[in-house]
Amino acid sequence: MLPDQLIHCDINNAYYNMEKLFNPKLDGKAVIIVSGIRGCVVARSPLAKAIGISMGDPVFKVKELFKDQEIIIINANLELYGSLSNRFKNIIRNFSPSIEDYSIDEVFISMAGFNRLDLTAYAQEIKSTINRGLNFPISLGIAPTKTLCKLGTLYAKKNPESNGVCNLNTMPPRQLKAFYKQTPVDDIWGVGKRLTPQLNALGIHTVYDLKQSNPELMRKRFSVLMAKTVSELNGIPCIQLEEVSQPKKQILRSRTFERQVKTLNEVSQAISVHTSRAAEKLRQQNSTAGLITVFISTSRFRPNENQYSNSYTVPIPSQTDNTLTLVRLAIYALKQIFRDGYNYSRSGILFSELVPASQCQHDLFTQTIPDAKSDSLMKTIDDINKKMGKNTIRVASAGFDHTWLPDTALTSPCYTTRWEDLLAVD
Repeated sequence: MLPDQLIHCDINNAYYNMEKLFNPKLDGKAVIIVSGIRGCVVARSPLAKAIGISMGDPVFKVKELFKDQEIIIINANLELYGSLSNRFKNIIRNFSPSIEDYSIDEVFISMAGFNRLDLTAYAQEIKSTINRGLNFPISLGIAPTKTLCKLGTLYAKKNPESNGVCNLNTMPPRQLKAFYKQTPVDDIWGVGKRLTPQLNALGIHTVYDLKQSNPELMRKRFSVLMAKTVSELNGIPCIQLEEVSQPKKQILRSRTFERQVKTLNEVSQAISVHTSRAAEKLRQQNSTAGLITVFISTSRFRPNENQYSNSYTVPIPSQTDNTLTLVRLAIYALKQIFRDGYNYSRSGILFSELVPASQCQHDLFTQTIPDAKSDSLMKTIDDINKKMGKNTIRVASAGFDHTWLPDTALTSPCYTTRWEDLLAVD
């Protein structure tokens, strides 16, 4: 009998297809989805990919190199994508009581106890249900380990004859071996381009090569994770399904300015906004922060201008999730590194040394009992902003004239989460 199986389900080209769901006119066009963090390409339509636009390209470079092409630029709308992702995962939950919410467009599904089913047919049923409910193209891989599942999904994406589903258990041995020998090692989940040169130096160039390697040798040369990867490629489950999402160990908020910013006041507004949003995320996962790092930089893509980047870290005497305290410390840190005479292009904050709110330690000069008024205030602010919209209540230092934010005209409406953005059909 086969060991318990997993199914990996992935939305193909998720951001682009989520945009196209509400705007079918994007079909067949050169479309790029741009991250608001660095202004870089994070998703491309097939035509954009065909004309040579690469993932990670800065948007200004795309505008310069492809100025003669008609390219549609859309700012990533994470609120919309998150909402559609939740719908996608709620459909998946109807097919198994045990799933891992791996990313915004990926899910691992446990098929423990489903051994009597034809899993290929079951995966096709999942695919059809999602297609009917959301019209998303998806690919599914079936295997006994997470690493093999991801390879199965890759095969399903690249081979249309599989009809979106690849069951590695039923693939003929000769075909499976050929697939492993043709697949570069950097396509393996957890390997990537950083480790590839080191593996290549050992003569490991393909999935098949790594599969044949010695796990213990890989552990000594690389890490325990690499040894687990080798075992997983050989059908031995080593990376467990995580049904409960683990709290983040760090929270980062950063944005590239829509235009260059020169004044302390404008950068302070940005830092206040970043800190406030990060504090909300901190409370959502019921954590407190022990360190806050503020960073600012000019654009490295403008070498003719004066360059400057710096960061400053402030230890928090008593770990907290209080927005007012965190903003005050962030502005203090910013003032230590801000310099006049530079055109700033980016700013951000990082919370680290996160611990559960119930386990935070106070110093000798702090009340040992949590401040009930502070907790109540933060909860009230979060509740109002959740009900009435982001930034309904904000700290004064965040300001109102946010001309440094990315152009919202390039962001699609939040069709599924805001009444005013509901799609109107003529």
